[in-house]
Amino acid sequence: VLTPNHRSASDAIYPAQLHDLKAVVRFVRGNAAKYKFDTSFVAMSGFSSGGHLSSLTATTCGMTEGKSGSVTVDLVGDLGEFTSFSSCIDAATLWSPPTDIYTMNPINNFMGSGTYEGAFIGAEREGNKDKWMVASSPYYASEDDPPIIIFHGTSDQIVNIEQSKELYDSLMNHNVVTEFVKVTGGTHGGNEMYVS
Repeated sequence: VLTPNHRSASDAIYPAQLHDLKAVVRFVRGNAAKYKFDTSFVAMSGFSSGGHLSSLTATTCGMTEGKSGSVTVDLVGDLGEFTSFSSCIDAATLWSPPTDIYTMNPINNFMGSGTYEGAFIGAEREGNKDKWMVASSPYYASEDDPPIIIFHGTSDQIVNIEQSKELYDSLMNHNVVTEFVKVTGGTHGGNEMYVS
């Protein structure tokens, strides 16, 4: 029922985008009576970078900080007027998501120098593994994560299907209810992904 927006990498670096989505979840709960939302089940779905952020929203539920080495990030934020409400979701559907941006092949940023991932993190990969790890959902997988279903095309030319497999394997290792649907011939955002 909602299409959330979030700041881009040109507006703010990670974890600002995760803060934006968690603020939307709190907004839904805080406005349940006003908009007649049934908040007994709140799910999130996202394609590509939206799938990345949806995966992070799901796997960081209940956590306040993300830590890797000497890097610590705030995973919740304090945006909006409904900070007393939960920002956890009950399920997630991910479409062609990058999940572990440290292990994927970075995408050159045609809008400027470096990579899109480097712009998102605020630092390029070389020498900054911890900064990249705290933005990667397989790193956060735990037994209390909500159910997650992942769709990924076998011919995805932008985000390798191994990205979804890595998250799926991590979720399975933590006994999370999860499903991984490999779409034969599916490309990144191609029509094959959305037909049965």
